[in-house]
Amino acid sequence: MTHPWETPPRPEHRATVAAFAALVPVLETDRLHLRAPRVADFPAYAEILETAGKFIGVEDRTDAWIDFMQMAAQWPLRGFGPWSIAWRDAPDTMLGLIPFDHEAGDPEPEIGWMLTAAARGRGIATEATRAALAHAFGPMGFTTLVAYIRPDNAASIAVAGRLGATRDAVAEAALTDTQVHRFHAGPRP
Repeated sequence: MTHPWETPPRPEHRATVAAFAALVPVLETDRLHLRAPRVADFPAYAEILETAGKFIGVEDRTDAWIDFMQMAAQWPLRGFGPWSIAWRDAPDTMLGLIPFDHEAGDPEPEIGWMLTAAARGRGIATEATRAALAHAFGPMGFTTLVAYIRPDNAASIAVAGRLGATRDAVAEAALTDTQVHRFHAGPRP
């Protein structure tokens, strides 16, 4: 069921929305286009959470909307935030999301990956996250980022491994039922 708050911006607000979206860096790979999230991306995000929401504790579509809005708000409030993933030749079709945020209660910024069911198993999470990490460690100046992953999320653990993340036992000791995979900008300590 679609809720009233999921409707696209009104015509008189579209220029403002576009101006804010233009501030988000656009990243491209050979196949992918990473851009600012849009209201039109929300149905795909809700679909992702229907199948993967158990990993992040989202219960229903209203919770999914709140989570989506909170992530997108990172850009104007923190100067970094999520990217929606699309094909380069179809930039309006969302394949997934690269959450890049600093959630309440987390000790440090996190990067992650979430894909629609149709996009999984095609190397998209690895490719998109590699581009996001390069931007985070380059122009954005981060030196480390973490991915918080539940131990039963084998697919995400595999992506973290392909991206060169290392497990952080010290950070994990402070958490329950979560693995902390750390990404480093330079050589690992």
